[in-house]
This record gives sequence, C-alpha cells and structure tokens, in this order.
Amino acid sequence: MHESELLEDVQMAANANPSPYMTISEVAAYFRLSINTIRAWRRLGKLPQAFKQGKIVRWKREVIEAWEATRQESVESLNIRSLEWSRQALQKRSRS
Repeated sequence: MHESELLEDVQMAANANPSPYMTISEVAAYFRLSINTIRAWRRLGKLPQAFKQGKIVRWKREVIEAWEATRQESVESLNIRSLEWSRQALQKRSRS
C-alpha cells in the first residue's frame, strides 16, 4: 500500500468516527481556511474559547459546530435585511 493510500484510509476512518475534540488543523479544514487564519481568529477572539492539551490547542467539536450554526444564522439574517433594504430602495426609486 502506498503512503497516499494509507493517508486516505486514515482520513476516511477519522471522518467516520470523529473525535469530540478538534485541533487547529482540523478547525482550519472544517472552515476551509488556512491554519494562519485560524490562529489569527483565535488571537483576536473571533473563535470560541480553546483549551490546551499539553502544547496542542483544541476545541470541542460541538462548540465549533454550534458557533458555526450561529454564524450561519447571522449571515442569513444579514442577507434578509439586505434584501429588504434593497426592495425598499427600489420602491422609493419607482415612486420618484
């Protein structure tokens, strides 16, 4: 078995039975961002509180997933408000 095939097997196994904790690289992969972006967000307080296991920074998976859900709700709310604002602006223009 080649190294790439072994890596794929390990990744598939990890996806099938994910750990309740996520490392910085797992959080980066989850959000499809770079590790440096996750580090910056952590430093700026844009992410939920992490904890350290030895030298490894970790987040609870459920906390990251809940945080993402609230972000999605915020984005959807902003989109709805933006659409409403656009609709109102178009109505005002059509009255003029």
